[in-house]
Amino acid sequence: MEVILSSFYTIDLKKGSYFLEAGSLCKEMAFIESGYLRMFDLIDGKEITFWIGSNGKFITSLSSFVFETPNFWNIQAVTDCTLHVIDRDTHSKLCKTQPKWLEFDNILLAHSFALLEQKMLSQLHTTSQQRFNTLFKEHPQLFNHVPLQYIASMLGITPETLSRLRQHSN
Repeated sequence: MEVILSSFYTIDLKKGSYFLEAGSLCKEMAFIESGYLRMFDLIDGKEITFWIGSNGKFITSLSSFVFETPNFWNIQAVTDCTLHVIDRDTHSKLCKTQPKWLEFDNILLAHSFALLEQKMLSQLHTTSQQRFNTLFKEHPQLFNHVPLQYIASMLGITPETLSRLRQHSN
């Protein structure tokens, strides 16, 4: 455990700062100790939020990190954040030398795919009210720390629709 923990370094990221910008090569993965980061893309001049990460979660551009390809996402601090970061080379060495890290990394990868699968199914098979209710039930603190336009975008709805859904849930 000591070898794994010492492989990470800590950074403080100020609100509005970027951990990663679209088009660059993602060379790091971060564990969020505190704060909120959002993954988003710019499509036709409009920001589309894919995911919002908070304390206790890992965040990276997975395909870029694993396959060393240009990344699609911007990852930006929504609040001041403290992150524990591991670079790709160190991550790779840990996978080869620390069986417990490799086991954890495989679980993390599976979790990432499951999250993507859940998001896709949610967008296809649930109403905006159901998506809002689920998010509010599972992550109520988001609504106190993250601007509502980011939450609305992540849910695939307009801020006005989110406002109506919030009023009907009270």
